[in-house]
Amino acid sequence: VAHCWYMQNHDQNMVRAYQWIAKNFCYSNKYMAEAQYWLALELGKGLKGQTQEGKRAMAEALWKNCVNPSLHFLESNFSRQYHYWVGRETRYADVQKYVQNAMLRAGKTFSEIGEHDYAANIFYIYMDRYSPRARKRPGERVQAARPARARPRTADEEDEEDDELYSTARYALGREYIALNNVNNLINLFQPFVSGLRDDPFRLSALKLLGFHAARVDRAQE
Repeated sequence: VAHCWYMQNHDQNMVRAYQWIAKNFCYSNKYMAEAQYWLALELGKGLKGQTQEGKRAMAEALWKNCVNPSLHFLESNFSRQYHYWVGRETRYADVQKYVQNAMLRAGKTFSEIGEHDYAANIFYIYMDRYSPRARKRPGERVQAARPARARPRTADEEDEEDDELYSTARYALGREYIALNNVNNLINLFQPFVSGLRDDPFRLSALKLLGFHAARVDRAQE
């Protein structure tokens, strides 16, 4: 029903349908992630949605309602709090697109309001969970969150094809490292662009950022 209203551009009726799903469907229902994603986006609409408070409300709803109810990434029980549909590649495979987009939208919005630590951790978790190598491990649950840091990718990982969202997450994480003045992590993250990833749409921009900031800390020769 929600899809029908969406196709007819009846946003208010679509939202009502998703609100009904969120209220009446059981927590583990495969459509819950989709409903929560669209309901979270509603918080970013209108004049109120463009304020700092409105953007924060939307970012928190995207993360907490679609991915994980906690933003305390280093808590010992963080990895056990992911929503049931996160990281399931069988029954929940077709709703991963809502989880993935919720993560990227949340990270982007946190960045816009200056919460760069939140944004960096979210993009890092996205890369950890949705890397090409992770997609080859069907059914594996999300791993424990780690502080937002980077390591050089192995040769095998560099040769694997990245999807567009993964490339976006990697570039966005690099920009967050710049905002956090963490040049060492930026270098580790963007180093594969020097000799590979030639089809990545962000390669040129990433190389410019890498060269500028590496020179700033006297690591340009690396």
